[in-house]
Amino acid sequence: MTYELLAILLLIVGCGLIVAEVFVPSGGMILVLCVVTFVAAIWCAYKAWWGVSTAYFTTYIAGMLLLIPGLLMGLYKVLNDTKVGDRILLAAPDLDDVTPYQHEQARLGQ
Repeated sequence: MTYELLAILLLIVGCGLIVAEVFVPSGGMILVLCVVTFVAAIWCAYKAWWGVSTAYFTTYIAGMLLLIPGLLMGLYKVLNDTKVGDRILLAAPDLDDVTPYQHEQARLGQ
């Protein structure tokens, strides 16, 4: 197995671990595996492309820097719009519930 293939496979596995971290309560252990996977992917990409073409390595790192936050934002966007997400994520409170002294302000404003 070449370093190029291993770098891409580790990136895919790391993205899968990010998705698993959202759904499985692991106390952060999946996150640790995810970080180790991404570090190993960067190391494999370094071994595969740094000496050959630094543009490939830079593109790979830039892709990672865009893919990981994009995956997280997309995952939470999808969770906010589905019924499964309603069970996982908490709903935001209403403004009337969090406004302090609302009855007193209404009484004093009259």
